[in-house]
Amino acid sequence: VRHYSGATIKSYRSSLDQFGWFLRSKGIKEIQSVTRETMRAYALHLVNQGYAINTQSVRLKSVYSLFRYLREIRVYWGQSNT
Repeated sequence: VRHYSGATIKSYRSSLDQFGWFLRSKGIKEIQSVTRETMRAYALHLVNQGYAINTQSVRLKSVYSLFRYLREIRVYWGQSNT
């Protein structure tokens, strides 16, 4: 189990909130509908918003961490371990 600082958790939450906003703006309502193309578009969106490279990296890392977690618990494929 990893232990993150409060600042890291706040940063990840903000990043995931922004990603959720982006998905809704594209009409994507379910996480299972996110594709590689969606992720490319999101990365380009971050560039177009003028975010610094480090900020872009943190935002994308947060999203990739979410997908890694979902894969670990098999939610992404609709096969929850619970």
